[in-house]
Amino acid sequence: MSSGLHSPEMRRFSSDEDPTRDSNSIGGHHVSKDSPILTTTIDTPAPRIPKQERTRKLLHMLPGLLVFLMAPIPHYDPLAWHEVGIVAGVAAIVLTTYLKLKHKVQRDGEDNFLMTAWSYAICTVTMSALFRSNPEFTALVVVILALGDGSAYFGGKLFGKHKLPWNRQKSWMGTLSFILVSAPIGALAFWFEARPTVPFELAVWCALAAAVAGAIAESLPVKLTDNLRVGVASGVACAVTFFALAPQFSYHSL
Repeated sequence: MSSGLHSPEMRRFSSDEDPTRDSNSIGGHHVSKDSPILTTTIDTPAPRIPKQERTRKLLHMLPGLLVFLMAPIPHYDPLAWHEVGIVAGVAAIVLTTYLKLKHKVQRDGEDNFLMTAWSYAICTVTMSALFRSNPEFTALVVVILALGDGSAYFGGKLFGKHKLPWNRQKSWMGTLSFILVSAPIGALAFWFEARPTVPFELAVWCALAAAVAGAIAESLPVKLTDNLRVGVASGVACAVTFFALAPQFSYHSL
């Protein structure tokens, strides 16, 4: 019995020496290196953005287009109070539309949805009221709010492999996307509203400062809604940069 267990015939069928099993076999069947069975196991799935988030961010970004639609409309300089009221009315329409779509855009467990929605309108109307002589400030802040946050989300979700050291929920690519998208479009919005009294170079500096400040504020790991953080940070950066650099340019207020 003992010798039979160790006979060559029995050893040929041990699992370690089974000739039908090799590194390219599955279940005893030979699989080539080019087999789709193997290739699908090593492919990295592409990042997917939920439909709810796509809808939410696209709605968030749409007001950035309103800036360019409203800029050609004749208005006083400084803005008359009834014109500030018109801005508030447009903001109210956008806010109401967003709230009506709450069931499509609110995230699960989101307890600050109303504050997030309201802060968008609050920042817009406050900038219009505080800087009636500089409606370009409001145009820039709206673009930063609309396009900066949205582009940061899409850039971070699709390409954000390297996380920020101060906030592991955010990525360098998301922050960079915020600046690269909102700064140039913001500069155009600023200049389009202020021309011909403001040089384009000044618009670029204001937009860059506002975009960087907004991107940093958006990346902070705090509970305060990012709309409010971005709106305040970009608004302050825009105003400070403008009044600091305006004397260096050929700037003449009408």
